[in-house]
Parts: sequence; structure tokens; C-alpha cells
Amino acid sequence: MRKLILILISASMLLPLSSCSSGSSSSTQTVFAQTAYSNASLTGTYSIEFYSSGGYLMFQGGTSQFDGIGTIIANGAGGLTGGTISINSGNDSCQYSVAGTYSIQSTALGTATLNLSLTSKTGTCPSAPTLQLSLAAAQQGESILFAASTSATSGQSFAGTATKQ
Repeated sequence: MRKLILILISASMLLPLSSCSSGSSSSTQTVFAQTAYSNASLTGTYSIEFYSSGGYLMFQGGTSQFDGIGTIIANGAGGLTGGTISINSGNDSCQYSVAGTYSIQSTALGTATLNLSLTSKTGTCPSAPTLQLSLAAAQQGESILFAASTSATSGQSFAGTATKQ
């Protein structure tokens, strides 16, 4: 009886192993290592979108939510050389041209400074806000996550994504 129990336990332990090799071909998955990131990882035009969880001082008192869309152009050498951003908050709609700088470490983390210049508006819009961003690049620079929560935004935060066009 004892041998029968041991045989049954042993057989039940082998069942999962035998079901793994049922005779069908198994596919292997290749894992690609990320190479080191640098400023050169970001180059070209990116479409961006972002949103706030509430308030940004640039919009009259910093109590309303805002969102934005647009494009930025990265030159691969740490410069943001163009693009446009539209920011909406309540009845305010602000369109800006973009210039600035960025820096990407080998870990894909970095920072950016966006200097915005007002090109058109509806409502109340600041003429030249500067945004300080924290960045996380992915897919060798094909996409970027960014966020801000600094004294420049009066403690309020916003976050967004940029995708290479």
C-alpha cells in the first residue's frame, strides 16, 4: 500500500512536466537588451498630450484642471527646436510655440525645460511660462513619459506622454 501511494504521488508530480512537452513545437521569446540612452535617443517630431489632476498657477489662481496637446521637435543634441502646444483650462485656451532643452541619462531618465511663447489665446493666458519636466524615455526614444510637480507649478502636478511621429 505504501508503494502504491508513493507511485501515485510520483506520477502526479510528473504530469505537469509531461504536459509541458506535449509534442507541439514551443516558441522561444527573444529578450532585447536596451542600449544606453543619451540625448541622441530623442530626435524628430513627437506628438504630446498631458493633463493635470487640478490646477496650475498659470491659470488664474491654480484651482482648475487643464489639459494640452501639441508637438515638440527634439534635435538629438539636447535642444527642443520647435513645436506648438495648446493648453485648455475652463474658458481659457492658450496656444504656444515651444523652445527649450532636455537631458537624457544612460538610464533613460532625464529632465526638460520648455520655454513657451504665447502665439494666440482665448481668455486669460500667461505670455511666457516655463515648464520644468521629469522625463522617462522608452523604446529607444520612440516614446516618452513626462511629469511635473515643482515649485514652478505651485505644488500642482501634471503628466503626459510623447510619441515619435
